[in-house]
Amino acid sequence: MKEGMTRRQFLGVSAVGAIGLAAGAKVVGAAAAPQATLPPWTASKTRVGKIYIGGRGGWPSPTIDPKDDIKWIEGELAKLQPHFADIEFVDGGHVMNPNELPAVKEKFRDVDGILLIHLSMFIGQYTNDLLTLNIPIIFLSLPYMGHDWCTMASLARQGKKIELLATSDFKDLIPAMRPIRAIHHLKRAKILAFRNGGPLTDYAKAVKNRFGTEIKFLPRERLIEAYKAVDENLAKAEAERWMKEAEKVVEPTKDDVVKGARAYFAMRRILEDEKAHLVTIQYCMGIEGLEGAYPCLGFSRLGGEGLGGICEGDLPSSVTHLAFQYMTPERKPSFVTDPIFDFSNNTLIHAHCTCPLKMDGINGEQCTYKIRCQREGQKGSCLQVKPHVGRETTMAKLVDDHTMLVSAGKIVEIPDVEDRACRSKFTTKVKDARKMADNWFYGLHRIVLYGDHLDDMRRLGRFLGLKVLEEGVDEIHPTPEWVQRDTNIYASYPI
Repeated sequence: MKEGMTRRQFLGVSAVGAIGLAAGAKVVGAAAAPQATLPPWTASKTRVGKIYIGGRGGWPSPTIDPKDDIKWIEGELAKLQPHFADIEFVDGGHVMNPNELPAVKEKFRDVDGILLIHLSMFIGQYTNDLLTLNIPIIFLSLPYMGHDWCTMASLARQGKKIELLATSDFKDLIPAMRPIRAIHHLKRAKILAFRNGGPLTDYAKAVKNRFGTEIKFLPRERLIEAYKAVDENLAKAEAERWMKEAEKVVEPTKDDVVKGARAYFAMRRILEDEKAHLVTIQYCMGIEGLEGAYPCLGFSRLGGEGLGGICEGDLPSSVTHLAFQYMTPERKPSFVTDPIFDFSNNTLIHAHCTCPLKMDGINGEQCTYKIRCQREGQKGSCLQVKPHVGRETTMAKLVDDHTMLVSAGKIVEIPDVEDRACRSKFTTKVKDARKMADNWFYGLHRIVLYGDHLDDMRRLGRFLGLKVLEEGVDEIHPTPEWVQRDTNIYASYPI
């Protein structure tokens, strides 16, 4: 390996053998280097228009100079800059006359969202004018700045893309910006789907129309070719890394792990070539032509690199994964789960044979793991990951392109059951397991990630026209066609 080569370059060149790699310690050391930056094709800044509206006079006080308020607010916003390093604020200035707004609207034409900060009362005319841009607006209402907050609920009920943020704590802007960030990246995201039976063109079109996300269907031959092109020394080095960092290697041989590493680099290279963000593979257990390799190891690694790997060709879970991953700069990945209910203690057990190594995102702490064979096939290799007990979680699933199912939980234990169900497992306490089960629909799979993101998803739903339902709380009435389709959880879609 050349001196000074970065890990990103190292990953990019070797899948096609374009550069000869030195064997031995140099290769192992390079493969073990931490990935602390996002893949370059996934990194772009969210653009948020920022505008102050209102002038001197009347309520809150005729003696207050709005320029003084702006200076104070700007100082508070500057303190939040570390949280907004991936956001570019487009300055719309301070508007006190309706005639000034057209020029501001022109500046805001291509922003992803607008932060509207009102400084006095009676600014409805300005707000309504900005809403014609059809761009999400965060309406920041600080105490004693005016009473225009009282019109926000009516605007939201009309389907307007506006969210009230009435607060005295500027730190509340950090979560408020998450949906704007997600909207920006979803518009640029690309999912690669390897599946049998041809493309799901209607679903891909609906997702593109709602989120801007592209779903591209690829033949399995593309994956097989990339797998065969991976440099053997690179795959061995990555396998050594996985085995060295594991608590234990149980069933798999070293050759099984090397094959899993080759599958990882094959997927990684295709993602880079396609400038894509997530890969999902239908019938991924032992793909013919991959020498018995399983993609599970690679899926676990990709999630911690700001990308995604979703098993079983599950497109709704793939879109859901991206919607949540893009909300935070650290790109927290999600765990695809086959849920198991336990009414006796109001818990939901989550299980699958692939789990992201870095549930906190690209710079997060790596979870501990064992290397196991894949459960159903008893072949190949996967990671039995142990997420962190005590962490709050959000579970979700996108229904078609129009409804998001969400719920909150908390990890209370890692089940001591190694001979049943999928390899990675953790138990979450939920609000009402019985009601959640009684209202269950839309297949088996859900995605689970760290943190309570219910409010984030409600905001995103408002901005994108999604219906957001909380499982275990809301009464959920699925449409007749989904009731019929849900009778077979092994149907190719949904999962």
